[in-house]
Amino acid sequence: MRRLAAATITTVLAVCLLAPPAAAYPRPGKTLRVNPLLDLTGGPASGGTPQLSGDGRHVLFPTTARLVEDDTGLAVDCYVRDLVTWSLVRASVAHDGTEANGSCSSPAISRDGRYVAWHSTATNLVPGDTNGLADIFVRDLVAGTTTRASVSAQGAQADGASTSAAISDDGRVVAFLSSATNLVAGDSNAFNDVFVRNMEDGSIQIATLSTEGTQGVTAVSQFELSGNGRHVVFVHRMPWEGDKSSYD
Repeated sequence: MRRLAAATITTVLAVCLLAPPAAAYPRPGKTLRVNPLLDLTGGPASGGTPQLSGDGRHVLFPTTARLVEDDTGLAVDCYVRDLVTWSLVRASVAHDGTEANGSCSSPAISRDGRYVAWHSTATNLVPGDTNGLADIFVRDLVAGTTTRASVSAQGAQADGASTSAAISDDGRVVAFLSSATNLVAGDSNAFNDVFVRNMEDGSIQIATLSTEGTQGVTAVSQFELSGNGRHVVFVHRMPWEGDKSSYD
């Protein structure tokens, strides 16, 4: 049996421009490497699964590579590449730019690339984060602010983990999964629900309810948020409370 030599594999993030974009964009038919070949230590700058903003200008990707000077490389960070200016910014940081003490997971980006949402167990992204659980954070790359989305309308911390962030096109609405029972009044099923937060007025609601307003009796596993933030589609594989059907 032939033995294969060990090798370091670098993940290449690339964008291929298929349709004529705005004049400032690179020309159509050109493929661009988004992540650097090497990080600041000279090591391979591998990248995780990328996301492209709706306008096609920004690429969001997670990586453990050190791509900025104050990145220690101790956790997964999320970066955004602007394909027009070629700027590269780290999105998963605190309000004052401090490096997160926990990894950036399952990030999402708004249509214009201004807002990035993700979940993290980091405790230093916002003041008063003491629940020791994964929370949802939103970074405004223009204003330079980081906000925790997985809190009640009164600002109470979630008493359950929150994951799988989704964000509307304009960044105004953020949806996520959470097992928390204290984000809204009357949440008593103790399972993962989809919560939808309005980042402008601070309101929050459960989306995974029946038409009558009853909660499901098992956890929601998957969901999608519409671009305008108005609609949520989700997978729920058991009947609602009081529903005698097999599935809903």
